Amino acid sequence: ESVATYGPTVNSAGVAVATYSANWVTNQGENGSYTGTDALATAYNASCTFTFTGTRVIVRGHLGTDHGTFDAQLDGGSTAHLTEYSVPNLQQAPIYDSGVLSAGSHTLVLTRTDISYYFEIDSFVVYGAANGTGAGASNVPVGFGAWTNVGGWSTWTDYEYDNTPGDSFSYTF
Repeated sequence: ESVATYGPTVNSAGVAVATYSANWVTNQGENGSYTGTDALATAYNASCTFTFTGTRVIVRGHLGTDHGTFDAQLDGGSTAHLTEYSVPNLQQAPIYDSGVLSAGSHTLVLTRTDISYYFEIDSFVVYGAANGTGAGASNVPVGFGAWTNVGGWSTWTDYEYDNTPGDSFSYTF
């Protein structure tokens, strides 16, 4: 399975990866982030739209005590209410995982829902993307493997969990 990672604003060919509403700083310098910059929502209700072709997306962000809640909505479906609040601070932490999707084009909308605290996007990791079809015009392969979950796994902040006996996971590298 192919894996492509994209920074928060443009891919390696300089093509826009996501679109942002007002109230975003899209080149926020951030040590430890995937490209050295993050996209930072500076106001309540600021949103980001990421359209990709693949079978799964993981969004990575910055967790910290000055970060708050956000919503994630995939393909116009139900909304997941999530948080980037964490002790300690963590860079490149998984903040959203779509799980396995049907192959094809998908749209993810991320919206800051916290009035007082930040929401920050570090990168988008797209699984099952054919060359040139992930986000924008070219893939940026990364040197890490992929988790495969079998059963009813869920993601919460920076870990995945499952309470169903017999469910499993594997890591391919």
